[in-house]
Amino acid sequence: MLLPIACLADAAKPVSYYHDIVPLLKRSCTGCHHPGKLKGEFDLTTYASFQKGGKHGGAFQAGKPEETE
Repeated sequence: MLLPIACLADAAKPVSYYHDIVPLLKRSCTGCHHPGKLKGEFDLTTYASFQKGGKHGGAFQAGKPEETE
């Protein structure tokens, strides 16, 4: 199967938190994980709060996807 060259170029582009991740979080997560609700003490409305994590610790380790739960 051949992939269009545009697909290959996008795979090499670094992920943008603001452009790639925030829309996913807004669509699927921030309904329960925002300052007014904080399910699991986990706020996903800012990068800093996302990085901090919730009652079970940090959500991810930047640059270490293999160590992220």
